[in-house]
Amino acid sequence: MCTELKKLVDRVLKIFPQIEEARPRSSSGIPALVLLTSTLDKAKQLLHYCSDSSKLYLAMTGESILSKCQKTRKSLEKSLVQIQDIVPVMLAAEVSQVYCI
Repeated sequence: MCTELKKLVDRVLKIFPQIEEARPRSSSGIPALVLLTSTLDKAKQLLHYCSDSSKLYLAMTGESILSKCQKTRKSLEKSLVQIQDIVPVMLAAEVSQVYCI
């Protein structure tokens, strides 16, 4: 149901170590990194919830789950935009490819 969110989370997790390694220490860097981390955690929890739920339950609550997935995906993209502004240019290009695909 939330395959787009799963794909986005997987792409973010691939570059997350590079983002942490860049150590964005500006005044907006730490809050942006914290926001990205917490948003990733929420996305993983939602995906875990979906994988643990029965297909019947997901079918019955499909619109609600889809709405949560879309909201989480938008939050993740928003935090990536913030991160993109505070990391080196080469990494910023990789970050932009993550949420533009």
